[in-house]
Order: sequence, then structure tokens, then C-alpha cells
Amino acid sequence: MKPKLCTKTRTQENRRQRLCRKSELADRVFLNRYLAIPVFLMILGGIFYSTFEIADRFLTQPLAQLIHHLTDLLSLELAGSGIPFWIHELIIHGICAGVGSILSFLPTIATLFFFLSLLEHSGYMDRVARILDLPMNRIGLPGRAILPLVTGFGCSVPAILAAGMLPSRRDQRLTIAMIPFLSCSAKLPIYLILTQVFFPNHRVLAMLSIYLTGILLAICCALILSRTRFRSSLPPATWRMTPYQIPRAKTIFQDVLQNSLGFVHKAFTVILIASAVIWILQNFTPPLTMTSDSRESILACLGRFLSPLFAPLGLDDWRAVSAILTGLSAKESVAGTLSILAQTTAGGSVPRLLCEVFTPASACSFLVFCLLYAPCIASLTAIRKTCGKWRYPVYTALFQTAVAWGMGVVVYQVGRIVVGML
Repeated sequence: MKPKLCTKTRTQENRRQRLCRKSELADRVFLNRYLAIPVFLMILGGIFYSTFEIADRFLTQPLAQLIHHLTDLLSLELAGSGIPFWIHELIIHGICAGVGSILSFLPTIATLFFFLSLLEHSGYMDRVARILDLPMNRIGLPGRAILPLVTGFGCSVPAILAAGMLPSRRDQRLTIAMIPFLSCSAKLPIYLILTQVFFPNHRVLAMLSIYLTGILLAICCALILSRTRFRSSLPPATWRMTPYQIPRAKTIFQDVLQNSLGFVHKAFTVILIASAVIWILQNFTPPLTMTSDSRESILACLGRFLSPLFAPLGLDDWRAVSAILTGLSAKESVAGTLSILAQTTAGGSVPRLLCEVFTPASACSFLVFCLLYAPCIASLTAIRKTCGKWRYPVYTALFQTAVAWGMGVVVYQVGRIVVGML
């Protein structure tokens, strides 16, 4: 028994040594003083291209066509069942239009989760934390804060909870202040439908610009807060990095499945309820009588009442304002609302609706506002859970909305000048 045990132990030790030697060779590139950051940016660029071009073309678009076909079949079945007209319209043009439009983006979102999981379980994210430690120190955070920040590109809720695991309360709150600036997967459907219409030949560049805008504003926020409210010195960092390894397919599959199921669960709960409520608000007048003219609906009245606040952003159409309001429940609801509104105000065509509501300049303003304004209710609840008091999510919501409004005004006004010069 002993010789076998010794042989097994030596084999495992040799394997660990080989892994360490290979990791040292790889780190000559990934931790190189001059190559580390360019390689990291190249990896991010590859992820963006694979997610927003390849996955969208070969997975998302076919799924959208399949959902549209299934919705047509369901519509025929319901029409033949003799149910009341308003129930038929609620199911097809309300629930199916809202939920279906969100579910069609599932492959794109699953692809993004796949790459994030791959980076984390391969050991590369530990290296990213190390190479970004010095730049992160300059904005007042340790390199390890990059992990919850990267998680924020998937979903803000686990990112905020992960930030609560940082050892310093100061680092926790400063990291949490940055996370709402980042583009979570819930905002992805908004970007996809607008860039497809207004920037069809430059979608990757447009998407990269949106993500980089959020990152730069998060950095600016951290710089200001670390020199005012959260002023203190950082302790020296100690690093213990695991060797590189090939992630287990089972682990990656479980991560992607868990996050994708969370997205689907939200689509069939929050988005389903929101879609039904939006359809009712869109098809009933304030006296609660059904109308075929959406311009007389409760949603239109509410949108028109608030539209003067959004006029400086070029968003004075009630449909744009209504979509923004529904995004407070979940950011996916913005895309769902536009899909529902398209059924009655644009002949069922989302691109036609977008061209009626937005110009290229106001579309950019809308994208920036959706990127930055108040986080969803789930994220605000996570902030409350992590920070312990409701004043923090309230401050976050007000601050984010103020920044979103200001940036939206700047983008729209500058866009008008640029378009006028062309």
C-alpha cells in the first residue's frame, strides 16, 4: 500500500510542479510590465466581438425569429378559442411581446457569462487583479476590488454582494459606488436594439464606447470619493495566485446555467408582470376605459407629464419617457416596453418605432441615460443589505439619475452640433 501511496503523492507533486512551471512561463506574458494591459484589452476585445457579433448573428437572431413564429402560432390558437379580444391582446401584444423580446437576447447574455466564468476559473482573473493593482490604487481601491467590478458586467446584485466581502468597509462602499456605472447584462437588450437600428455598421465600436463610458465615469466617481468622503491610505497588498488551469467544463456549464436561469426567472416574473402592467397602462385611459389610441392612455399621460424633464436630452416623446420609467423595476423592461409600444404605435415594428421616437443624437442620449440612471430595485435592495441603511440606496438612486441626466444633456447637445456640421 505504501509504495502505491508514495507513487501517487510523487505524481501529484510532479503535476503541481509542471503546472507551476507552465504558469511562470505564461506569466512572462500576462504579467509583463509592457504586455499585460495590452493583452488584457485584446482579450476584452475578443470577448466583445464574440458576444455582440458572432453570438448575436448566429444565436440571438434565429432565436428571435423562432419566438416570433411561436407567438404567431399562439395568436392563431387563442383567436380560435373564442377568448375575449382584450385578453388575446394582453397575452400576444403585452406579455409575449415583452417577455419574448427579452428572451431572444438569452444567447448573447449566456455567451458573456461563459467568458466571464472562463476568465475566473482559469486563474487569469487573479492576474488581472495584480496587474491592475497599481492603477486601482491610484483611484483609491485595492486590486482585488476588480473582481466585484468585473462581476458587475454580469449582474449588479452579486457584484454588490461580492463587494461586501472586501476587508475594509471603506473599500466596500467605494466599490459599491462604482458598480452602478457599469453595464450589467440587463442593459444589454437596450443597447442591442438601438445600435442595430442607428449604428448597424459599427455595432462593436458603439457597444465598446458604451461600456468604456461607464468604466471611465466609474473611475471619475472613485477618484472624487477617494479624495473626499473616503479619504484614507491603502494597506500594502499581498498576492497568492493559483497556477493556471483548464477550467472544468462542468463548472463553466453550472455557472452559465445558473446565471442564465436567473435571467430567465426574471423574464418570467418581474418582466412578465411589468409587461402586463405596461400593456394595461398603454391600453386604458385614466377613467379606466379601454382605448385603441395609445396617445390617450394612462402611460402616455404619465409620459407627457414628465417629458419636459427629458426635453433637454432630446427625449420629449412620451414613449421614450415611459420606457425609462419601467426600467426602474428591471432594466430589461426598457427593451420590453419599446417592444410592447411598437405593437400599437408602429405597426408591430420596433425599428420603425425607434426611428419615430429617436434621432441619432437622442438615441445616443437615451443609451447614456439608460447606462447611468438609478439601478433596479434588486440592486438597491442589495446595497441596503450590504451597507445596512436605506439612505445609501436612496443616495445612489438620486446621484445616478442626476449624473445620467447631466451626461444625457451633454451627449445630446454635442451630438446635435456634430450632426449639424456634417
